[in-house]
Formats: sequence, C-alpha cells, structure tokens
Amino acid sequence: MNNANDNVGESERFVIHLYIQVALVAVYLYDYIICLQDEIDLMWLTLPWRTSTILYFATRYLAFAKLLFVLAVSHKAPPQVPSKRLSMFRFYSCTPIYRFVEMLGIVGRAAIVATLIGRTYAICDRKRLILLLPGVLGLAAVILGAKFYILGAYLVLLRFQFPLAVCIFVYETWSWLSENTGAVVIGATRIGLEATVIALLLLKSLADFKVYISVRRLHRKGLSSFILRTGIMYFFATLCLEILALLFNLKTSVIPAWLKGVTNALPLPIPAILISRLLLDLRRLAITGGLQSNPTSVVDSSLPFSEFHATVLTEFGDMSDLGTEETHESDLELDELGPHERYIPLIITAGNCVHTSDAVSPDHKSWMKGTRTDREVV
Repeated sequence: MNNANDNVGESERFVIHLYIQVALVAVYLYDYIICLQDEIDLMWLTLPWRTSTILYFATRYLAFAKLLFVLAVSHKAPPQVPSKRLSMFRFYSCTPIYRFVEMLGIVGRAAIVATLIGRTYAICDRKRLILLLPGVLGLAAVILGAKFYILGAYLVLLRFQFPLAVCIFVYETWSWLSENTGAVVIGATRIGLEATVIALLLLKSLADFKVYISVRRLHRKGLSSFILRTGIMYFFATLCLEILALLFNLKTSVIPAWLKGVTNALPLPIPAILISRLLLDLRRLAITGGLQSNPTSVVDSSLPFSEFHATVLTEFGDMSDLGTEETHESDLELDELGPHERYIPLIITAGNCVHTSDAVSPDHKSWMKGTRTDREVV
C-alpha cells in the first residue's frame, strides 16, 4: 500500500513539475515578445555595448536556454514506468549536453549575482568594504552551483518506447550530498546574498532620507521614494522565490512529499526575467530622462582603482548626492543603473514596455546608434 501511495505521490510530483516548466516557458515567451522592440532599440542598437548590456543578454538568454532543456529532459524517470521494464530500454549518455546547458545556467546566475553586487556597490558610495559579504556569498553560490550541478553528477539518458526522454541523476563525487540537501545549501547561500543586498540598500536609503529631511526641512519626499528608486522590489521578489524554493526542499511534515522540490525551477527563470527587466527599465530611464555629460568626471584619476570606480559609476550609477541636492530629470545620477526621479515599474506588465521608437527623442536615438551629439557620452 505504501508503495502504491509513493507511486501516486511521485506521479503527481512529476506532473506538477512539468506544468511549472511549461508555465515558465509561456511567461518567458510572453515577456520576451512584449519587450522585444525595446530590447532591440535599447540593447542591440546601443553602441558600444557596455557591461550592463552583456549582463542583460546573459540573464535574458542563458537562463531561457537552460529552461528549455529542463522542459525537454527531466531528472526523474516517469513513475508510471515499472522498474522491471528498465532493462528493456537502451541507455545513452546525456552528460555532455546536460553539463553544457547547466553551465549556461550557472553563467546566467553569475550575471544576476554580478548585477546585485555591482548595483549595491555603486549605490553604497562605492565602498570596497561593501563588496566583502555580498561578494563572498555570491561567489559561494556560483561555485556551489557549478560544483553540485555540473561536476557532482553525471546523467544517463533513457529512451523509452514512447516519445519521451529523461535523465537520471547518478552522483559521482558528492555521494554524501543528496539532491535535496544540495538544493537547500545552495538556496540558503542565495538567500543570504539577496537578504544582505536588500539590507544594505535599505540602510543606504534610510541614511539618504535622513540627510534629505535635515537639509530640506520639508517632507516633500517620503522614505518609500528613496527605497523604490534603488529597484529593491526586484531583489525582494527574487528573495521571496528563493525562500519558497528552500521551504519546499526542507524535510518537514507540513509539505507533502510529492510537493518537495517542485519549486526548484523558479529561482532562476523568474529572477532572470526580473533582473533583465530591471536592466531594460533603467536603460530606458537613462536614455529618455537624460544623462550627465561625463559620468567619470567625478572620479579623481589619481586615486587607486580610479578606472574601476569609473566603470562601476558608468554601469551601476550612484546615490552619493541624493540627499543634499534636488535631482532633476536633466541631470540624473550618473548613468543608466543609477536611481532616477521616475520610479522603476513595480509590476511586470505589457504596459511597462513603451516602445523606444515612440519615447526616445531624435537626439537620444542618435546616441543609441553610436553617433555623437551635443552630449558627450562615455
């Protein structure tokens, strides 16, 4: 009786996992279609390509490539197939293609981590100490993911009599670490990273707000406006997904066994959509809202790491003067990933993607294509 119940539970788990993958592909394609024109105008045609452009492509496409592979290839054999019939099937190795696609996912995850850390570093006055804890946690998350999902397991492909192909995990190096435990460890590391980033952004927003009210005396802006300008809602959404996935991997009687692990597919595709949308929205705000004439002019070239600081300022923005001077649309903070007077959209909808051809002035269109205008672009 217990075996029958286990088979039913595994069958339900397999079906739910498949439904989640199909739903994620649908969401990904929907978001891609409604923002394709903006992507072409803001990313492909913006020359020369910047670091943020590379991060956008990594988060946008590499995660999607992995998602398509996971949709086609499951890591569990369908429970409806009796184990005694497995000897009838021919075995093929699917390890190389799996490791290649999994590596694409790891690079996509690394791009998300780089965006989190880079933006936090830029907003928090470019203090190198800020890089310590998020940097260690981010590096640990990427290394653990690469070790566990690429080097720690190999796969065997079973080709069934019906058109279905599945891969089964066979742990080669980390035999003591089960799939469940590995997902929990990696998930906890990612949660630590995202929670640290959110805490740092909240503290910075609170400090800037205190300076603002001490100078202005009038509360024309609330604390929420300082928080929202950091794009923290995107990071908070990714944190919630990581926590949800971690809870569903814990061994607890509250969650049915057939539901454990079904949310493992969420922490990469959904954050990839959110972070790519964040990069796209900030690029749009930077172009349509105006840029400072020379973002790197605020960095003294004689200082150590001046070139590194200038690059970070150009790609990830700054908030160092937010509390003491009124910010106008004509001189927004530094560049595309900085906080802007207009808030970043909080909800992912088709209405948020305003086609750049209608929203960008001719002057900025020529900037996007790499030609010089009366604005000096670095």
